[in-house]
Amino acid sequence: MSPPGLILSGLLADRLLRRGIPRKRVSAGSLGLMSLAVAGMAWVIAAHGPAWLLAALMLVASFFMWGFWSPAYALLAETFPPVVLGRAFGAYNMVCMTGAIISPYASGALRDWSGSFVPALLGAAVLSWASIALVLRVGTTRTPRPVNA
Repeated sequence: MSPPGLILSGLLADRLLRRGIPRKRVSAGSLGLMSLAVAGMAWVIAAHGPAWLLAALMLVASFFMWGFWSPAYALLAETFPPVVLGRAFGAYNMVCMTGAIISPYASGALRDWSGSFVPALLGAAVLSWASIALVLRVGTTRTPRPVNA
């Protein structure tokens, strides 16, 4: 679901920016919807629900997780001056990749401890809401340029 999430969120963020709505709101909205899908996955597992519903929620979560990235990278370009933009992208990628390396181990440890993936999924949903709070606090130093279309 990555290409549709990336493309559609980028188009939506650009369209909303032309209407005066900052990209960080699209990123935050995408994270919020992703966290709801992840919490839904936890509910399906806890309720011993159907596998098709779990798979559908996983696709929805994937769509919105990838939907976060397009406006987030554009937001980086609006936040940092060109002279340090390369370092900002590098630092951002390092933080994200560190999370990608640690999260499978943390999720597996929670699963081993609890006997279920529910705590790991609920933890991911909570971390997503914390991320939303951070994204909404980002203040851009440069004026965003609306895309002409």
